[in-house]
Amino acid sequence: MRRASSTPTQTAHETVRNIRHALIRRGAALVVGLLAAVAWVPGGLGAQVGDRASIDTAPPPAHWKIPPAPVRSPDESMRMMDLQPGFRIELVASEPLVQDPIAFAFDHRNQLWVLEWPSYNWPLHDVLPGLEPQPTPVSRLVVLKDTDGDGRMDTRTVFAQMDWPRGIQLVDGGVLVFALPEIVVLRDTDGDDKADLREVLQGGLPIPVNPHLAPSSPSWTLDNWTYGLQVDQRLRLAGDTTLKVPSGRLAGQWGMSHDDFGRLFFSYNQDHIRGSLVPAAYATRNPHYTASAGVDVRVGMDNDVWPHAITPGVNRRAQLRDDGRLAAFTANAAPSVYRGDQFPEAYRGNVFVGESAGRLIRRSVLTERDGIITGKNAYAEREFLFSHDERFRPVFSATGPDGALYVADMYRGIIEGHIFMTTFLRNQIVERGLQHPFGGMGRIYRIVHEGRPLGTLPTIAPGNVAAWVPVLAHPNGHWRDMAQRMLVASRSKAVVPAVRTLAMSHEDPRVRLHGLWTLEGLGGADDDLVRARLTDTSPHVRIAALRVAEGRLPAAAMRRAVMALADDSDVSVRRQVLYTLGASDASDVGDARMRLLRRDVAAPFVIDAFMSGLAGREAQTLDTVVRSPSWASDRPEHRALVTALATAISNEGRAEQVAALRRLSSESNAGVPWQREAVLEGVQASNRARQPATTAAPPRDAATAALVEQGRAAYALCAACHQADGRGLPSLAPPLAGSPRVTGPPDALVDIVLRGRDEDPAYPSMPPLAALPDDQLSAILTYVRQAWGNAAPAISADAVRARRGSATGAMRP
Repeated sequence: MRRASSTPTQTAHETVRNIRHALIRRGAALVVGLLAAVAWVPGGLGAQVGDRASIDTAPPPAHWKIPPAPVRSPDESMRMMDLQPGFRIELVASEPLVQDPIAFAFDHRNQLWVLEWPSYNWPLHDVLPGLEPQPTPVSRLVVLKDTDGDGRMDTRTVFAQMDWPRGIQLVDGGVLVFALPEIVVLRDTDGDDKADLREVLQGGLPIPVNPHLAPSSPSWTLDNWTYGLQVDQRLRLAGDTTLKVPSGRLAGQWGMSHDDFGRLFFSYNQDHIRGSLVPAAYATRNPHYTASAGVDVRVGMDNDVWPHAITPGVNRRAQLRDDGRLAAFTANAAPSVYRGDQFPEAYRGNVFVGESAGRLIRRSVLTERDGIITGKNAYAEREFLFSHDERFRPVFSATGPDGALYVADMYRGIIEGHIFMTTFLRNQIVERGLQHPFGGMGRIYRIVHEGRPLGTLPTIAPGNVAAWVPVLAHPNGHWRDMAQRMLVASRSKAVVPAVRTLAMSHEDPRVRLHGLWTLEGLGGADDDLVRARLTDTSPHVRIAALRVAEGRLPAAAMRRAVMALADDSDVSVRRQVLYTLGASDASDVGDARMRLLRRDVAAPFVIDAFMSGLAGREAQTLDTVVRSPSWASDRPEHRALVTALATAISNEGRAEQVAALRRLSSESNAGVPWQREAVLEGVQASNRARQPATTAAPPRDAATAALVEQGRAAYALCAACHQADGRGLPSLAPPLAGSPRVTGPPDALVDIVLRGRDEDPAYPSMPPLAALPDDQLSAILTYVRQAWGNAAPAISADAVRARRGSATGAMRP
């Protein structure tokens, strides 16, 4: 931990220099150089880095009536918003009080903490007319206050300045910030609302070329841990100690929220609600098998959007319907679970998602069945909110302390990322002056239901820890969370009896849930309490009690109480029993887990729940399965189990067990044919098969070796999506390690990078890289063909040049 100097921020010159160095180290200079190389031609354009097809360069159809897009005052902008009947929108703060907001949080004193990112898309200063190169501005975390109680913020204090801000989470006595490349806790020790203490919790986080794939969005949830997007650990602050443990990676792009039961929700640009429906930490518990099922699940089933008017300011013309309206999500931000009490009851648990390019906010109604959650638009071909103001950019939302829904509007003419700029969008920007002003504006709004008053805010005197206990029963989830955090942070044993009473007997299961987790955080959840909550009437409380019970399984009485839930009527509870028993190697646990597996093997995520706690016992289990008549029938779930077991065994790599796998998958084996096929599939899917340690790259002469090293540096352009280890990201980018497309015919691979690729429905389309010179493409392609166990020959610059020349340009018709 270190105390900040008397000048807590760097000078502008130092900041710019450090950002430039950080970006160059990660290859972002590639993109800036590409953008700068695209010349502006009056009346027309050269190809842009985001152009993928001829339609990306075509002008809008003549019948589109595209309105002007001037800067409007907050009052003018609000008058241009279509909001569902029964609601109104109110201004909370606007420029200059708030500028370029990307996230916010209310503290226990109802002060509003806002993260501002003025440098977003800053490389456009080098390439758009009227935007001259300028020093990159620093980002800010500011504190806004409403000193006269009129509902609008009226004072602003800069708490801290930083580079690359990617999310905040209020914590005990301070604020946790993803300020890349670090995760820090900033504290104010003298009460002036300015940070004077800075503790680095973690360093070395990546700053990718594409900021949408950077680590972001620290989010505390009910289990007292803080999770983030694009990171592999979860954090927990416990006094002066910071706990960091591996956790399954949540691969969302911006913003994360949790429901009343602690399940996490996030999104991708083209997939507006994803969810972690099981605790992400279980994904990495078995070192031989990544049990990721349930950690990143599609929740929003309808990605079509329904703007109420034309929305031409998007990247690609092909994204628009014939009438000029956006057809599907493309720029999602911060799905927010509404947990307040100001909206009618039917809105509780709904998810609100801002689509910043489409200038709308979607309301999705969630439905749960057998532990699976799905979401659907609440309106037929309409949205909860749509703005006719081109510059309205809803990038973040959250339930406020008064129960209203708060929305951050970055208020910019350009919101699409600079590395995806198309000719179509650039024309829109320049013709309508969307680049002026570039930044420095922003609004925060409050959406209120007109039929209900705003909620009353609790007032807790400083130091009165006991006064937080009844707040655990507040009807607004914002305050229940706040009370739990404050109580756990207090480390007060004096409040344990009162919290225990709530956990044991409150009529609302949400309150019992908070009581249980609060006691867990305070170290006051004894065995009697846990066993009592294992029989709670709410399945969500039973699931939480099972999680709390994991550290107590050495006690036979606790194991028996857990195993009694193997016959629970709720499949999501039985699935959690599998996860929980996986924390024990007691002799009576194995049979119970196998019985549960046989019963629920076809249920969602159950195989991964079983595999999560099986480390070291996979070979024995596979032997049991292939010999047992109970598993002999050829069913999809039986195949999936055998494949998972074979994958884990192959990953572990013990010679005698791998040899046994080879015998099982051999044609000479007299076993069941489908089992041989499933074993072979598991071996092929294993990490060892995808990244064979024994496979060497082909021999390299000096020229090829130099090309590989050049490509290693330039690959930073691709690593944001495909990852530094070539494994890709689920639903975002396919793996390059072990990919037949990468190691296959060179011409096909060159065509993909020159023209882009969008035929695979499992992943968003890939933009073309035709703007890169032939030698740079040659280096990147040679590197990926010889990295991570890939062993394919180099691709020369001449080969790239030949393919470029043989195509009809770099774009497809």
